[in-house]
Amino acid sequence: MGPKKNKVDVAVFKALHPELVKLDERKKEERLRLAWQKAGDIAAMLRHKCGAREVYLYGCSAWGGFDEHSDIDLLAVGRFRQLRAGLQ
Repeated sequence: MGPKKNKVDVAVFKALHPELVKLDERKKEERLRLAWQKAGDIAAMLRHKCGAREVYLYGCSAWGGFDEHSDIDLLAVGRFRQLRAGLQ
């Protein structure tokens, strides 16, 4: 048989739950902020090094639902220069 659960464990959880939810929300907001920052950095690199005229952010990072399993979706538009050494 597993360990017994008692009222103290439930009471502690109920007391901590609102703070845990707030912490989780702060982590989600920070992940999204970092994703937007990285998207901006990549967009700048695509414009500067590749000649992209426009770079669009789309997907869950733009429209909502971004979480720890999400990626950053970017669409680059323009006539791109070929890079000999890659995107360094």
